[in-house]
Amino acid sequence: QRARKDGVVRPLLALTRAELRALHGELPFWHDPSNDDLGPARNRMRHLALAALVAAEPDAVAGLGRSAQAFALAAGGTQAWLQAALAGAWSRQGDALLFARAAVPQHPGALALLLRWAADQLGGPPPSVAATRQFFTHALSAAGGEVALHGLHICITASHVRIELAEPKSPDGRDEPH
Repeated sequence: QRARKDGVVRPLLALTRAELRALHGELPFWHDPSNDDLGPARNRMRHLALAALVAAEPDAVAGLGRSAQAFALAAGGTQAWLQAALAGAWSRQGDALLFARAAVPQHPGALALLLRWAADQLGGPPPSVAATRQFFTHALSAAGGEVALHGLHICITASHVRIELAEPKSPDGRDEPH
């Protein structure tokens, strides 16, 4: 169980509706009618795609739950390994993270993890797949360079990688000061 950024903890997400009803018997519960609206993609997935998956494979929901738990464990472990691997190889300079370029792994998967971790540390949005690929181009290039992508500004030199939040844009598209 993990708290969201707004402090909400949802410890029962791993249980199915049937399991919750079996645990609580006839206790009253509230049904949110907005969950019945098939307009939002999340609701369509739950009502249509998930129902079709369960019809084809009755244990699908339990399997998806186990997969989600395995991914959560892997994500936590990856974060711990990344922090251990980067120990002493990075620093925070104001609103930016500075990494020794020699400590930045050259494997695309490791670069993707580093970029996601840096965005999380800075409070920025997680990078998209396209932004991550763009980062690879610069990170793997001997010349390095500068790139602004998906809320981050990255400067790569021969000795360092500097990652910071990109300047917010005004409605007319110009950079706004912090």
